[in-house]
Order: sequence, then structure tokens, then C-alpha cells
Amino acid sequence: MRPAVLLLAATAMLLLAGLAVAAGGGPSGQGQALFKQDCSGCHTIGGGDTVAPDLKSIVATAGESTVRDFVGDPRKVIGSGDPKIAALVKRFHGVEMPDLGLTAAQISALVAYLKTTGGSTSPKPVAPAPRPAAGDASAGKDLFTGSTQLSHGGAACVSCHTIAGLGTLGGGRLGPDLTRAAAKYGGANGLTHVLSSIAFPKMVPVYRDHPLTPSEQADLAAFLSTAPRATTQAPNHTPLIVLLGLLVTAAILALMLVVWPRRRLVVRKRIAPTSTIRRA
Repeated sequence: MRPAVLLLAATAMLLLAGLAVAAGGGPSGQGQALFKQDCSGCHTIGGGDTVAPDLKSIVATAGESTVRDFVGDPRKVIGSGDPKIAALVKRFHGVEMPDLGLTAAQISALVAYLKTTGGSTSPKPVAPAPRPAAGDASAGKDLFTGSTQLSHGGAACVSCHTIAGLGTLGGGRLGPDLTRAAAKYGGANGLTHVLSSIAFPKMVPVYRDHPLTPSEQADLAAFLSTAPRATTQAPNHTPLIVLLGLLVTAAILALMLVVWPRRRLVVRKRIAPTSTIRRA
């Protein structure tokens, strides 16, 4: 009986695995999930250009190998000198696709999904996203600096980014300077699309479980759009921070040099009478 039971169990497991694959839609279904997670912040399929180009029929238009290379290593493709790629980057105000860090299997799944977006197998076009409501730039600044906490507990932008006019010490340096973010991503509308589905590799772990609310997206986009339109990026405050650190260290050392000799003198005075008594 035991072999029969094991055979039935194995058969059941294979059937369940088959159902799971069918439910996921195979590679195309996996690619659709990847698109929603990593690409939809900047791209649409049939919804028109936003921050980046509409990807409807992209495989048929650009070719599978080009799409695969672009998804796998966008910087390499952009730096290849291809005039068509250069024109595309220029068309979208110099916005460059980030490296998503996808595996070969994930890239294949994403390409398989993108193949279904053109020709007779194309799904119904996605309606263009509604234009986001105008945000409050003042509220956006408070969210950026952390004066107002994000609703879902995400880290304030200033932790990793800086921007011109932010203050004497500026913000963090882990992420890029956002002084020109509005021009780079197509104004408040484009910024809202970017913030609605953050796909940048360094930001995904931070905001995956702490997404921005629609009002926070609009407020931050408004702040970044009305931030000082400087022709240069925010100044680098690292030398100032180092200098302040050296000054604080010097002050502590000077205080120790003043306090320590006095403390030794006090201790000696306390010990001296005791020593005199013992000698007597």
C-alpha cells in the first residue's frame, strides 16, 4: 500500500504544480508581474508616453535582442553610441533607465510579456492614467525633510537626497541630487508617475512595504517642481561637515586639557591630609 500512496501523493503534487504554473500564466504572467512591480512607474502599455516611452509593440518595433539587452544593461546600450538610442534619451529629457538588477530568467519573462503587447495578440490598450491632482509644495517640503512623517512609515527623502536651497548642511548623498528632478522627469506629472511605483533598485527595499499615498506623491512632486531652479546642483557640504567635526573634536580636547589638570590637583589635595596623618 505504501508505494501506491506515494505514487498518488507524487501525482497530486505534479497536478498542483501544473495548476500553479497555469495560474501564473507561465513566463508571460511572471513578466506581467515584473512589469507592474519594476516598470510601470515610468512606462505604460498602450497608455501613451509619460516619463518614458510607451512600450506597446516594443519587441516588434525594436527587436527582441535590443529589448533584452536594454533591460539587462541599460547603461551599456545607452553608451553604445547608437544614434536611435541617443535620440530616444534626448527626447525624454535625458532620463536614463536604471539598472533593475534582473536575472536572466526574469529578463526572459519580461520580454515574453512584452511580446504579447503588439500585433494580433495585443491586449486592450490601457487607458491613460488620469492627470494627478495638484499637490501642495509646502506640504511636500515637510515630507521631503522629514518634518512631516510619511503615512506608511517610509524614510524621509532627505535621508538619501539633497536639493538646492535645502539648508546649510543639505541632505544625504546616497541618492542623486534632486535639484533638477522636475526637468529630468517631465514636471510634476512625470514625477508623480515615478513616485507612484518606485522602481529604482536602491529605493525598492525602502518603500516596498511603505508606499507613498497619492496625496504624498502629489505634494512631493509639487515641491520638487517648485524647488529652486538652479543651473547648478546643490553645493557639496561634505567639507563643511568634516570641518565642523574637527572643530568639535578640538573643542573636546581643549576642554579635557583644562579640566583634567584641575581634577588631578583636587585629587592630590584630598589625598595629602590622609598621607600626613599616616606619617604621624
